[in-house]
Amino acid sequence: MSLGLLLIGRGSHTEIARYLRVAEEVGFDEGWLADERFYREVYATLTYLATQTSTIRIGPCVTDPFARHPAMTAAAIATLDEISGG
Repeated sequence: MSLGLLLIGRGSHTEIARYLRVAEEVGFDEGWLADERFYREVYATLTYLATQTSTIRIGPCVTDPFARHPAMTAAAIATLDEISGG
């Protein structure tokens, strides 16, 4: 069994990273960030979070295919994968 945490993209990127680092330190396995139009851009934020953590797995909760073009989603995920080292 793994333990995950859902983060909402409110607050600064450094604040979100701090919450995720604490979750990582206390043993959470996953951190999920909501892909919501009215909060932070999810893939840019996840890319930043990948540089601030080491063991916790991260990803978007849901990506709306009607709000985001599939090619842009693929490019964002490829960039996140490259910067995070997979």
